Amino acid sequence: MPRPAKFVRTEAVARALEVFWQRGYHATSLKDLETALTMRPGSIYAAFGSKAGLFDEVLSHYAEQSLALLRQKLFNHPSAMQGLREYLYSLANLGEREPAERACMLVKTMLELATTEPQLSARADAYLAEMENVFCEVFMTAMQQNELEKDADPRFLAQQLQVAIFGLRVFSQRQTSPLRVRLLAEQIANQFTRVDKIA
Repeated sequence: MPRPAKFVRTEAVARALEVFWQRGYHATSLKDLETALTMRPGSIYAAFGSKAGLFDEVLSHYAEQSLALLRQKLFNHPSAMQGLREYLYSLANLGEREPAERACMLVKTMLELATTEPQLSARADAYLAEMENVFCEVFMTAMQQNELEKDADPRFLAQQLQVAIFGLRVFSQRQTSPLRVRLLAEQIANQFTRVDKIA
């Protein structure tokens, strides 16, 4: 019996993620969650403790999925730079996705909740730091594979890359051509897979 209960919980968290991602934390009402999860208020509170408790679990779910997908794309190639290039090229279709999906849930959370829900904002920040560590690992691997100069700074490059990705995601929210977003994504890919020229 524990197995079905776990499945239902995972499904509920996934549904809540869709609502929070689209509407944001504060704009999501309990009624929205009732509808999405097909659960009554008492059941939601019994399962997650509070709206913040549910959101915390949603953040964890989103971060785990994102980190797993990131690692899969980055480290599925013999060459670190090839993996990074493939990942960055995968962002080229951001402008063609639904508006909510163009933005990173973690960044949205930090911007929205920094002053009102600092604990949740801090959780999002911690997950973003984990992603930075993954990028840093890629650049360190590239150094070991002689794809990056030995005096390069993997940590700084990882932070620089994260800034570029954040900017691309924000830009894709504007009323702009998907082709322009694609060209910018390709430019970022070209820049960071020739890091010997910028390190």
